[in-house]
Amino acid sequence: MMLYSNDIIEEIMLNKDEELDEQYLPLGLMVGSKLRFSPTEDKKGIISKKVARFVNESIQAFGYELGPHGQIFLINMVGEILGNAEDHSAHSNYFVNGVAFRRDVKNENLEVELNLAIVNFGYSIYDGLRKTASKNPDQQRRINKLFSTHEALIKSKKRSDLSKEALYTLYSLQQGVSRLKYEGDGRGNGTMNFIKNFMRLGVSKSNEKFSNLSVVSGRSSVLCSKDYAPHPNPNDKSMYQLSLNSENKLTSLPDKGRVKSIDQNFPGTILQVKILMNKENFEALLKENES
Repeated sequence: MMLYSNDIIEEIMLNKDEELDEQYLPLGLMVGSKLRFSPTEDKKGIISKKVARFVNESIQAFGYELGPHGQIFLINMVGEILGNAEDHSAHSNYFVNGVAFRRDVKNENLEVELNLAIVNFGYSIYDGLRKTASKNPDQQRRINKLFSTHEALIKSKKRSDLSKEALYTLYSLQQGVSRLKYEGDGRGNGTMNFIKNFMRLGVSKSNEKFSNLSVVSGRSSVLCSKDYAPHPNPNDKSMYQLSLNSENKLTSLPDKGRVKSIDQNFPGTILQVKILMNKENFEALLKENES
């Protein structure tokens, strides 16, 4: 099925008695690059437009499509996260791929599962923050203070699943945090905007099947879902936090399974999002946006 969904094979031979109740929409592997061979070349813009078209074609299953403003918003949002992939990669290239699954073609309980992955290679998020710590003294002081709070809680609660690297990866996702913060105050918003807006599309279904967004970088893994979505900073409602705990407090430890150390080291970062949508909840979201 994965070979078919990514256009590696053209058709699947089915048993004559079987009925195909899934349809596949592959995005296709795209390679972005920091390198510019001409002043007008913009691979990030081209990829962002293709991702926006992919999302648009996915929601057409419900009889809707993005308007001009929605398409521009999505292109800009994806462009921000691709900009991060460019900035935080030690190599020239980064990679984008995705596939959408439409289930139940009879329109009964129609559901669309949208999957998108962005991958870059080089140093981990943790290494990137450490290497620029001296250039971002104010940011580093806040991170050190937060880590001291978490470190004390780790010892008292005996949480062996959490490491400094894993927690730094969580800190990096907070709005306003960036290894390149020294280049401008506007840095550090793209990832939070991406998480916040994509997770609003998702519908929690069950423990076995739910929308989620995950980040794997170095020896750390972060997992968020609609129940653990970004929430306003209590001290500044215009800023968002990702605490990943039921208390919605960044100073508390993330719940188990949400942030953790992993045995294998991934040389770079994978951002993966799985969004489950059904027509009823999609229409409710549209009404919410209109009000």
